[in-house]
Amino acid sequence: MENEEKFITVIGGSNIDIGGKPFNKPIARDSNPGTVSTTLGGVGRNMAQDLALLGRRVRFITALGNDAHGQRLSDDLTRLGIDFSESYRSARGESTSTYLYITDETGDMELAIADMAIFENLTLDFFISKLPAIDNSQIVILDANLPPDTIRELCSQIKAPVFAETVSYNKAVHIKEALPHLTLTAPNALEAEILSGVPVDATDKRSVERAADALLNTGLKNVVITMGGAGAYFANGFERGFLPSLPTRHINTTGAGDALMAGIAACISKGISLKDSVRLGIAAASMTIETEWTCNEAMTFDSVCERAGLDINDN
Repeated sequence: MENEEKFITVIGGSNIDIGGKPFNKPIARDSNPGTVSTTLGGVGRNMAQDLALLGRRVRFITALGNDAHGQRLSDDLTRLGIDFSESYRSARGESTSTYLYITDETGDMELAIADMAIFENLTLDFFISKLPAIDNSQIVILDANLPPDTIRELCSQIKAPVFAETVSYNKAVHIKEALPHLTLTAPNALEAEILSGVPVDATDKRSVERAADALLNTGLKNVVITMGGAGAYFANGFERGFLPSLPTRHINTTGAGDALMAGIAACISKGISLKDSVRLGIAAASMTIETEWTCNEAMTFDSVCERAGLDINDN
């Protein structure tokens, strides 16, 4: 996994994010003064951009509509130097995926609606011809926006190490049947409960440890359970432990989990231990939270290492 000539391949969602943040505590069923922004997003796209910012070579496979939003996403992926040539491009007038979210006055998400029907085209048949290139990846990261059947079958066939991003409480179950084939996943406490069947309280360390053990017993090789401000727990067959969160000026938490996964993958691709990889992932998430965007373009591998307190040579 230390051959830097290989890509990290990301498979997953790309969409236009439309976000609203009120100036004050939101009032339900009323118009709330605030700000509205339109940005490029999608869990897969965010991870692909974060990996590119961290200096990794990235291949991205997604689904794009033949519309203005799809063109905007394409132009930006080209700007970032990300290879997305294997992606699905709609010829049937399907809309590019759109994600609408509203945060509270602190930037924590309150509600979101995801219009992502275009990703139903990412079937196993679509990926069959792409498997040789995918298998040659250093790491493959897929997100749970893919159809569950695709995730299960794809993970059972890919020969490269596969990481899975759970995306959300409702979509985490999409990766459950694929757990025995995964190298790593990083659910939050609620998602870990869905995947493990073990009740999880983020304030109860023993419950987090029990959920991690249950997940490792499925055949999953590495697990990271995030606990918001309480930090994260990591475990595999060789090391385990809790890591604290970092002091952070909260502006917008959207994209933080994607940065965490990208940071972990960027580190593991260099042969770094799970513990230090999670430390770097926490730092990447911290930097992302401090911007109003879903990715922090000021982020570099060196800057994230500095925030994490790690001395890692980026070569």
